[in-house]
Amino acid sequence: MKHQLATVSLVLGVLGAPTALAAHPAPPAGVYVDNDSGLEVDVFVDGAWRGSVRANDERTFSTLPGQRSVVVRTHGTNLELFDSRLALSPARSTSVRVLPPVSHLTLVNDGPAPLLVDLSTTRDDFWLLPGTRRTLDVVPGFTRVTTSVYTLHGMAAVSTYDLRLAAGTSAIQDIGRLPPPPSSHVAFTNYEHTPLRVYVAGREVAVIPPRSTREVDIDAGRVMVTVAQDGGRILYNAPVTFEAASRHVVEVRGGIKVASVERDSRYASATGGGNGYGGRGHDDDHRDGYGHERPVAYSGR
Repeated sequence: MKHQLATVSLVLGVLGAPTALAAHPAPPAGVYVDNDSGLEVDVFVDGAWRGSVRANDERTFSTLPGQRSVVVRTHGTNLELFDSRLALSPARSTSVRVLPPVSHLTLVNDGPAPLLVDLSTTRDDFWLLPGTRRTLDVVPGFTRVTTSVYTLHGMAAVSTYDLRLAAGTSAIQDIGRLPPPPSSHVAFTNYEHTPLRVYVAGREVAVIPPRSTREVDIDAGRVMVTVAQDGGRILYNAPVTFEAASRHVVEVRGGIKVASVERDSRYASATGGGNGYGGRGHDDDHRDGYGHERPVAYSGR
């Protein structure tokens, strides 16, 4: 009988062991939130709201150890800044750093030229080839996008886009559309006794009766000018430089001569007093020592 009682006591001792362990649960785990987002955020653990953390502040939240879903959202706007499943250990804190929200900006170059792109929110610029696009993570708020092209005179700014993106949003901006080339106002005067046809870059721009003047707007820059009689005889065929935002007077009298160049206020406001592509024109190249305009081109028969 004594032997049986001893056996029963041993069994009861073994069965009572789990009860003693259950009285001492494992220590809680911690989620340390370092809020560098610049915004107040709300913290959720396994879907339950655990509290808020002010902007640029930090706070530790106690929770049960194990696999836990931790989500951080902006306070009031519910923009998700962090979402991950973390393995939390007892008596230890797992750090969660909350960064500022980003916006997504896609730049598209559907134009004919490679563009050098510069963003005000980043230090590095990059090339965007025709027919390509690039998506960037940018800081929400104001972003200025500046595009430039390569010209014979070096790099020249083409367009500027001022964009304002809300946090967590996406936007697409086409930056490939180049502005129209700056124009030059040209007056062709025919001092010949026969009608003349004027071609610029192979395109007919004017038919000028004898002793008459025709005024046209053409693209500024160095272009091929051809002057021919109605019968086809060519009087002049050579490149001529026309400045932007200027008025040129071209005389055809025993040849062709660009007799004068003057700034035209009607066009200066539209082109900013330059050709918009980095060309410096010929204000200095074709003036004599007294500042008077010299002929840009002249050809006798």
